[in-house]
Amino acid sequence: MRKLGITYCLLVASYLSFANGGEYAVSNIPETLKKNANVVVRLDETTAELKGLDKLVVKNRYVITILMKTVTGLQKLMNSMTGFKV
Repeated sequence: MRKLGITYCLLVASYLSFANGGEYAVSNIPETLKKNANVVVRLDETTAELKGLDKLVVKNRYVITILMKTVTGLQKLMNSMTGFKV
């Protein structure tokens, strides 16, 4: 339960920091991309760092703006993306 609380706090903090402006503000998304969209992928970045002959570290970074207005729609989206029930 503690992890859920921490995750919620991080989501709220990130929302407050980007909601009114910044690089990933919703207002920066062109209307043509928002029309009939549930989500907009703003960043999909993968980096690979070779640490040695037997160690490779791969990091993924995603910025996704969710445009859905209903919780049910969001649950369906998360289930389809992760394979887990929300």
